[in-house]
Amino acid sequence: TRYTDGIRDARAELDGRDVTGDVQVQRRATNLRVTWTMPPTSNVARRFVLSYRLLGVTRHDAGQDVFHWTALPRAHEYRIDASTVIVVLPPGVTLIGAPSVSSPGGEGRRRVDVSTTVATDQVVFTAGDIGRNGTYTVTLAVRQGQLAAGLPAWQRANRERAARAPFAAAV
Repeated sequence: TRYTDGIRDARAELDGRDVTGDVQVQRRATNLRVTWTMPPTSNVARRFVLSYRLLGVTRHDAGQDVFHWTALPRAHEYRIDASTVIVVLPPGVTLIGAPSVSSPGGEGRRRVDVSTTVATDQVVFTAGDIGRNGTYTVTLAVRQGQLAAGLPAWQRANRERAARAPFAAAV
């Protein structure tokens, strides 16, 4: 997504075995691309786990730190049996309102049903039976400064560009 400063500490597992060396994280224009090279799979249930730490993904908005993340690629030709996104909260962080989930549906996309579980130190989003091009985006908010001390680089750059933009008025 264009609204992040990057990903680090990417780790991958295949059926409980560490295969981190098979994962590459690249920034392409406004997108992050995670490429996972895995052996061919056919008529076999496999468990793929990808975990990572997001950098600069929490935006400042109306006095809140807002975490907004698209959990799965927007375009994929494969079916996903289950997806779990776990957002780990630092100690003492309290959510403002309930977390939300959106699943765009639309042309070539199937809406994804997602359940949400809130605990003291984490929020868990779980989805299943995700078809081709199925995706979802999770959003949660906390008091400003609880997740990010300052603006992420992408948001700071957007504000600087907006401040330099020409202003026109018609009377």
